[in-house]
Amino acid sequence: MNFIEQLAPLAIKHGKANGVLPSMIIAQGILESRSGTSELARKANNLFGIKAGSGWTGGTYTVRTSEQGQHGNVTYINAAFRKYPSYEGCVIDLVHKYTHGTGWEDHNRYAGVLGQTDYKKAITALKAAGYAADVKYAEKLIERIEQYNLTKYDKEEPDMPVIFIDPGHGGKDPGGGTNKQFTEKDMVLKISLEQKRHFERNGIKVVMTRTNDEYVDSVPRTNRVKASGAQYCISNHINAGGGEGAETIHSIHASPVIATGILDALVACGAKKRRVFSRKGNGNTDYYYMHRMTGSVSTVIVEYGFADNTSDTQKIIKDWKKYAEAVARYYIEHVFKKKYVAEVQTEKEDDELEFTSGTLRNTVEGLLSSHAKQKQLIEDGIKAGSFGTVWRDKFDKKQLGKHDILGLYMLHHK
Repeated sequence: MNFIEQLAPLAIKHGKANGVLPSMIIAQGILESRSGTSELARKANNLFGIKAGSGWTGGTYTVRTSEQGQHGNVTYINAAFRKYPSYEGCVIDLVHKYTHGTGWEDHNRYAGVLGQTDYKKAITALKAAGYAADVKYAEKLIERIEQYNLTKYDKEEPDMPVIFIDPGHGGKDPGGGTNKQFTEKDMVLKISLEQKRHFERNGIKVVMTRTNDEYVDSVPRTNRVKASGAQYCISNHINAGGGEGAETIHSIHASPVIATGILDALVACGAKKRRVFSRKGNGNTDYYYMHRMTGSVSTVIVEYGFADNTSDTQKIIKDWKKYAEAVARYYIEHVFKKKYVAEVQTEKEDDELEFTSGTLRNTVEGLLSSHAKQKQLIEDGIKAGSFGTVWRDKFDKKQLGKHDILGLYMLHHK
């Protein structure tokens, strides 16, 4: 999956909801992060160079940046940038800047960006607001929108598909699938919220019975399902009673295809396969009220394992996030027939220099290992006006580290 395919669903989701054209967001991501290959993109999922700021409470990633003064002197600053678990966080923050302004002004300088239907007008407003110092920034955005046909993401789409997620039990009802490690109500809520996150990343609207520790009786619970407008419902549970393995339960009036697909997805993540089944109640009705009372909504009850089985318990504790994503992915790919957008994980940070080519790596490594080449770089840079004479003095005093040398190299060859 390429960079645009990863970013587009997030730009559509958060851009359209706030009056910002997805095409502009995607073009900014392509330009500012070099299509996800910049250091900030790889190490911090930060596509737009968003700095941490004093009010930021999340993770940070520090980059040593160089700034050249009017007299040619180079100053190095350790700048802290926001670090996100995925691309979605930085998209949300970029859109928030457009909808709320800088935060230190009493007006929103980006107000002209909002509500535009013409990408050129939106970009003109962005330029007028002083978003970027690059005088060709607007021109570059327009070029990328037209090069990659990004306006297709601005077009209105059919109504967003909806799925209902029901975390079983809640409040005064802990659920029977409870042990010393977890209560059923809490574990299935975690699973459900994780599923919600994956569905929404992929453009699926989610409605839930509860999003906190709330007790919901059978009638209001099933009424919420029927009123949601969803065609499908996942009812999440953990079993008890002396068995082992995951199982899925479908209505007696429904095909077992979806229930079977869900169970197969869980087994692929390491769950033990128990069974797919339905249960008949009195007359020609379902035994389980989540089937019997949810009308035409196709509901599958998912039991992720047995709380009174040691192996199942350990797997649930270890793999609940995998289970949640597997179920969401099955629905997205096989029920909603959409391409699943995998989540981009932050790479582990390290101190190794990374390069775009083997030739550049050899050049820089040769420079860092040769005192003579470093001296020549500084003399050439001073002569060309790339930086000031202060760096010759620092070099002679052996005050330069590898990051200083690399910074001078980049200034001289930019």
